[in-house]
Amino acid sequence: MEIRYLIVYPALFAFLACLIIPFLPTSRKSGAATLFILLNAITTSVVAINALAGDTAEFTLHGGPVFGDILLRVDALSAWFILLINLTCLNASLYGRRYMRAYL
Repeated sequence: MEIRYLIVYPALFAFLACLIIPFLPTSRKSGAATLFILLNAITTSVVAINALAGDTAEFTLHGGPVFGDILLRVDALSAWFILLINLTCLNASLYGRRYMRAYL
């Protein structure tokens, strides 16, 4: 599994959300936020589903002379928590979007 699904794409989506959402009209901001959360959930779930299927992902990041090499590993337990967090964030986004509709 490549590192882009776990680090690069979610960071890119978060950066794009910070650039785009402030310039949208108020009625479109919640939909755009939900879209970016959905994109992040999909990209990180790819790694999690593969880890649950038995393909453990490992990445080594260079932490410099102070921290040394930093090992990131996605095993079945961490994949389960990634999926739970994705589901929770997506549900909160959908709930908040409908909840705030009366105030917009």
